[in-house]
Amino acid sequence: MKADAAAQALLAAVAGRLGMAELSWDADGRCGLRLDDRVQLNLQLDPDGTRMWLFADLGPAAAGEIAYRDLLRADLRSAMLGGPVFGLTAHRPPRVTMTQKLDRRRMDAATLAEALLRFAEGATDRAVRLAVPAAAVHGGELLNQPRA
Repeated sequence: MKADAAAQALLAAVAGRLGMAELSWDADGRCGLRLDDRVQLNLQLDPDGTRMWLFADLGPAAAGEIAYRDLLRADLRSAMLGGPVFGLTAHRPPRVTMTQKLDRRRMDAATLAEALLRFAEGATDRAVRLAVPAAAVHGGELLNQPRA
């Protein structure tokens, strides 16, 4: 989906708020950015133009089944609150993904910039936790442990 002028202007305004030189949609209505050294964030416009999606590949889950159980718990809590949801790719080993739907009709530059920063913070935090091997998980909870 090609981005319309309003979507282009919104992304340009977000770049300014985040102190970035430039952000733009590609011909398919996608944009990628990196707000830190750990996680690549991707935005994509829905074909109908009313929504946009945030995606992040968090990498493989080093703790395996412990992480998958915790991801299901986190996914349910987050989905009930309208936050991001988690999934697994078909790769071997599976990679964990984080996705959030945003209503573009309710987005201005400040709201989208805040949503991107919050999503990036959550994605980075979860990527760090997912890199923890099973032997280092204390108390059987991976995603709810305090970070070192």
